[in-house]
Amino acid sequence: MTANTFKISAFSFLRNAVYYDLPFVESILSVLPIVDEFVIALAISDDTTLEILQSLHSEKIKIIHTDWKVSEFPKNTEYARQTDIAKIHCTGDWLLYVQGDEVYHEDDLPKLLQILNEAQSISEAEGILVQFFHFWGDYEHIHRSHAWYKEEIRLIRNLPQIHSWRDAQSFRYYLKTPTSATDYMSKSQSRKLRIVRSDVRVFHYGHVKKANIQLRKVQDAHATYTGNNRISQAFNYGRIADVPVFEGTHPAVMRERIHAFMNSPEKPNIYDKPNPALHKHERFKYKLLSFLENRFLGGKTLFGFKNYTLIK
Repeated sequence: MTANTFKISAFSFLRNAVYYDLPFVESILSVLPIVDEFVIALAISDDTTLEILQSLHSEKIKIIHTDWKVSEFPKNTEYARQTDIAKIHCTGDWLLYVQGDEVYHEDDLPKLLQILNEAQSISEAEGILVQFFHFWGDYEHIHRSHAWYKEEIRLIRNLPQIHSWRDAQSFRYYLKTPTSATDYMSKSQSRKLRIVRSDVRVFHYGHVKKANIQLRKVQDAHATYTGNNRISQAFNYGRIADVPVFEGTHPAVMRERIHAFMNSPEKPNIYDKPNPALHKHERFKYKLLSFLENRFLGGKTLFGFKNYTLIK
C-alpha cells in the first residue's frame, strides 16, 4: 500500500453492540490498519460495549459518549443523528463510514486506497460507492435480491454540508444542517451526492444471528421506528436454502466468529418454513425482478431509487 497524501477517518455509532451480537470488533479491526483515526459515537449502553472498545488499546480509536433520543428522532432518524455526531469529530480529508455490522475484506484495502487516491484528484467527487454483500441467516447464504440494496455510499469527503440521511443507510448534501427527524427525511432540503463507483466490497453481517437475537433486533428496530410497542411474533429466516450460496472467502478477522457460529446447535435451519407473512425478498414481485436482474442484466437493478449522481 502506498502512502496517502491525505488523512482518512473511519467513523461509526454503537449502542448495546454486545447485546445485539454485532461483529463490531471485527468491523473496527478490518479497517484500522489504513485509517488515521476511528471515531465512534457510543450511545448510553447497558452492556460491555465500552469495556470491549477500551480493551482494544488503540490510540486511533476515539470514543464520543452520546445520549439516545429516539422519541425526538423517530423512524430511526436517531441513527442518522448519531452518525452525524461521529462525523463532526472526524479530522480526516476523507471519511469511511463503517456500521457495526459491516466488515471489509483485507484483499480490498489496497483497492479502497486506490479509489480514494483517484477520487482525491476529481474535484467534483463528493463520495464513493461500495458493493454490498448481505448475508442472511448464516455465513453461507448471500442475497442477490432486488429487495436488498446492492451498493451504497460509504466514503465521503469531509464537507460540513454532507450529512447522514433517513435511517443512516446513506448520505446527502444538505442545504441546511439537519436538526430534526423531518430534516433527516427531507429530499427538498438536500440533494444527491456526486459519487465515484468502486468494486470495494462490504460484508454485511447484520442478519447473521441466532433466531432469538435476530428477533430482539427486529423488535427493537420496530419500536424505535414506529414508537409503538415491540412486535411479539416469533422470527424465522424463511427457507434459507432458497437464498444463493456464497462461494467466496470471508474477511480474515471474521474467522473465529464464523467458526463458533457455524458449529453452534442454535444456528438457523436452512430448511425452515417461511413466516406467515413472507420476507420482502420471498414475495413473488421481488423474486421475479431478482430473476430478471441476475439472469439478463448482470445484476443491474431495475426501477430502483439511486441516492447519488454517478460521475465516474
